[in-house]
Amino acid sequence: MLARAVVEASSGAGVVAPATTIADLVALSRQASLFVSGDTGPLHIAAAVGTPVVALFGPTSPARNGPWDARDVSLSKYEACVCHYQRRCQQPDDWCLARIRVDEVTAAIDARLGEPSHE
Repeated sequence: MLARAVVEASSGAGVVAPATTIADLVALSRQASLFVSGDTGPLHIAAAVGTPVVALFGPTSPARNGPWDARDVSLSKYEACVCHYQRRCQQPDDWCLARIRVDEVTAAIDARLGEPSHE
């Protein structure tokens, strides 16, 4: 399972989340200060309950999928992706989501939370 591999590689910083229901996810999203996620159901739940979001897009377009709050930030590699709306990347050695850099996400978080960039 990918989640377990990530936790094992985290040097003790990560844990596998327990099973959650949709109601749990809604409650957690309402309590969050920020939600950073790919284009997934949990991202859209967080956006729907008004949680600030930073959305990461690869093969899907934020113009089509949201989030819709103008204050939210979307990072997109859609234009560089060759497998639009497909479940599996056709070029796994050049996965479009992997092109989103940590510094881009950090800047997006700062922008969404209204903080100065850490550059």
